[in-house]
Amino acid sequence: MATFDALFRGVGKDLVDLFGSACIYHQAGTLGYDPATGDVSPVVTDYTVKVGVEQVTRSEEGGAGEALEAIMWFSHVTLPLEPRTGDSVTYQSRVWKVVGVEPEYAGDAIIAFKLRVRAS
Repeated sequence: MATFDALFRGVGKDLVDLFGSACIYHQAGTLGYDPATGDVSPVVTDYTVKVGVEQVTRSEEGGAGEALEAIMWFSHVTLPLEPRTGDSVTYQSRVWKVVGVEPEYAGDAIIAFKLRVRAS
């Protein structure tokens, strides 16, 4: 008989595969030097994956500006890393900065990552 966490380990991947949208996850790595420009910036690794978007909210910033924030779900199977603040996501031609990471567990195993992101 399977344990609870073994039964639900693939649920995050299955739900995102079925109902998710295409996006690019940008993992910010260690700092690298670009001799052509003289800039020092993080080396970024891109992953094309599917994401489940739970909600998108728009709020006023106290003037003409507006801020967009979203809750996005990533499968731990299709995203082969642990998300961090400082990473970003390109979704619907807009870049979103990761501002919060909440791993979701079934028993002792991670099944998905719930990310709070803000449009930049």
